[in-house]
Amino acid sequence: MKTLFTILSFLLLLTSAPAQSSNQIANIYNGTLKVPGIELKMTIHLEESEAQWSGTLDIPKQNIKGMALSELSIEAKTLSFELPEVPGNASYKGVFSDDFSSLDGTFTQGGQNLPLVFESLDGAELAKDKEIVERLKVLSDSLMIAHKIPGMGFGIIKNGEVILSEGFGYRDYENKIEADANTIFAIGSCSKAFTAAGVATLNDQNLIEWEEPIKTYLPDFELYDEFASEQSTAIDILTHRSGLPRHDFMWYGSPLKRMEIYSRLKYLEPTKSFRTNFQYQNLMYMTAGILIEKMSDKTWEEYTQEKIMAPLGMKDTNFSVEESKEVENHALPYQVLDDKIVKMDFRNIDEIGPAGSINSNVTDMLKWAELNLNRGKWQGKEIISDMQYNYLHNGHMVVNGPLGGRAQPEYSAYTYGGGWFIFKYSGTKVIQHGGNIDGFSGFVWLLPDENIGMVFMCNVNGSPLPGILANYATDMFLGNETIKWEKRVWPDKKEEEEKEEKKDLNKKDEGKVAGTKPSHSLKDYAGKFTNQGYGDASIDFTNNKLYANYNSFKLTLDHYHYDVFEGSAEALGEEKMKVQFHQDLIGNINSISIALEPSLDPIVFTRVVPAQHNDPAYISKVIGKYNLEGLDVNIEVKNESLYLSPVGQPTFKMKSSSKDVFTFDAMPGYSAKFKFNGKNKAQELVMIQPNGTFIAKRVEK
Repeated sequence: MKTLFTILSFLLLLTSAPAQSSNQIANIYNGTLKVPGIELKMTIHLEESEAQWSGTLDIPKQNIKGMALSELSIEAKTLSFELPEVPGNASYKGVFSDDFSSLDGTFTQGGQNLPLVFESLDGAELAKDKEIVERLKVLSDSLMIAHKIPGMGFGIIKNGEVILSEGFGYRDYENKIEADANTIFAIGSCSKAFTAAGVATLNDQNLIEWEEPIKTYLPDFELYDEFASEQSTAIDILTHRSGLPRHDFMWYGSPLKRMEIYSRLKYLEPTKSFRTNFQYQNLMYMTAGILIEKMSDKTWEEYTQEKIMAPLGMKDTNFSVEESKEVENHALPYQVLDDKIVKMDFRNIDEIGPAGSINSNVTDMLKWAELNLNRGKWQGKEIISDMQYNYLHNGHMVVNGPLGGRAQPEYSAYTYGGGWFIFKYSGTKVIQHGGNIDGFSGFVWLLPDENIGMVFMCNVNGSPLPGILANYATDMFLGNETIKWEKRVWPDKKEEEEKEEKKDLNKKDEGKVAGTKPSHSLKDYAGKFTNQGYGDASIDFTNNKLYANYNSFKLTLDHYHYDVFEGSAEALGEEKMKVQFHQDLIGNINSISIALEPSLDPIVFTRVVPAQHNDPAYISKVIGKYNLEGLDVNIEVKNESLYLSPVGQPTFKMKSSSKDVFTFDAMPGYSAKFKFNGKNKAQELVMIQPNGTFIAKRVEK
């Protein structure tokens, strides 16, 4: 017997028959068709217009949304329709109950008759949903108070109907200004699904092919790995399989613009082979945004607004916290420190926008959830074609590591699609993505087989509350046994405190070597350092203290051991970052290394040396004749650069290495240092060679 698995979704011209009174017939009826090996949940949508009935059928498990009911007839208490596009002359005929709350009938296909009962949404199910919503509201309030969550937006849409859209707590905690359904929150990495959807619309317009290397469209796209550069496709960069680790410190707090960051991708080392491992990667989503910009001739922001936000009527959604701050009804960012709610600064991440800069509210995000549940359709209009959801809502990469979902026994392993994590929760398909940025946590949770979508937004960073509530809500809607999810995710505070006290008592830094001191005076460590991928860092010496500056972070450095210092900053919380100083063969500090990417060796920044060798003011102070044990050595200018010219020997071009120190490309291992001895002009030329150090003294004219 054929089942509905081969159904294709078509919009058919509807026919209708004499109508039953609309006073009693509901608009939505839900039922479950039991066929061998599977249960197919179905929803009938009925609509009356000018005494004529039309309708559509949804079968979420088979990705069918809005299939038109042909030959629809409602006479007295009998309803019937046909599905001509379904194999086997599929049809249905049923009889309404006296109060029209249910429809008892038979689904026929291929000569087989299967019982199929539908219940109206505005019957027992509606009352059940209302009860669930009330329980979730009480639960939200109690968990927010218990775990110091200042404010939250929470919305649920089921079968196309919004059953919850509210704000909880405060958008402004200090002034006790309440949040509501229209309060703007940052959604962080929930933005990724919008970017992936934007790429899908490029495919709809035949502007790109999913499996075509993106170098076809972005010739300047270049990664550290040449093979990855040549072969990466849109699917690769959207499913986190580029081989790159996060490299987040490269852009986080950076003053660089989007294209400047893009130009540095080629200097960022991978940690895995291309397409072999899932490694969450914000920079590749930034690249997807640049792909959209190149192919549409619009900014990512303009294109996303035009193709997605505007058609959905997401009028309050924006792309920068700078825009949010201009709106009165916006949430302020917070964190929890020492069990207290503490206000934070907004974090502007416009440069990495396609990976996480969108800000929205419950009202708008429920529209986004509905679009995804309807596989690209919104109020009968196709925004994104149905076929794109084979890429967006299906896994292309198995998620390994801490994001893999196996921590809870109810969760299956995760896969990743286009901006979405996909897995099963107690056997039910889930499509979800979270987002965290300074002071905010966002979460979108879709149950496509149940036609349910949920959105959550908190104004505190790193909060597990949205996931906890999503699990509770899913259990309630599915009728699962209740699990105390907050106990699993939020450990008992007393137990944690006892663990911390025990940890402090036994605290000992095994890696630290006692009794050591820096090899140089602190002022010698100061200077500017640079890395091709990560940009500039500087070490300042102020009030007999060292400070490291990188992007927007300023670390106070304390000596750890030898030439290693430990940096702390408010933005890092309790975390500390080690900075190691390195020196060349003659003892000058020539580089630093900082562990900015945990999966790689510390990132090395090389000292930026003033170009003394072609600075006229400096050159005038060092040129002249020096005598080295009877051998005259001339320091002279050629082609606006310094040269060392021993009399009767070849000349050697000098290259700035550090203050007053020069190296020679033609003589590896040799260097020279000018010493001024308190004079305006250099008085000595110190030659450092593999066989010893020799001093040449200036010969006065």
